Amino acid sequence: LGLRSAGQHRPCARTLVMAKFAPVACDVCGADTLEVYTNEMLAGKWHSACFHAACGSCLRKHIEGSLPRCKRHGQVRVQCYTPGCRKHLPQKLVFRFCRQAEDLAAAID
Repeated sequence: LGLRSAGQHRPCARTLVMAKFAPVACDVCGADTLEVYTNEMLAGKWHSACFHAACGSCLRKHIEGSLPRCKRHGQVRVQCYTPGCRKHLPQKLVFRFCRQAEDLAAAID
């Protein structure tokens, strides 16, 4: 299925199901890929996320680019990568794609 090498991240079951049918376009780079993650798929019971979708590479870049702002504000809260969207990425998604975000959250705590 073209998954990334071990240790970078673990795809969730819903992504694998999506990949069985057809490639999906990344909302950020536009690439058709079998590895696209929607923000809602890892939202918890109390988190209302949007349904925007991005490939793992774009997610990682966006999250890493948001870390300086998170550090200034004293919380790891990453806004959606889609311009104009006011939702935030679920923490599970942020931590899955960026070890630095997890480390920052531990340092803030």
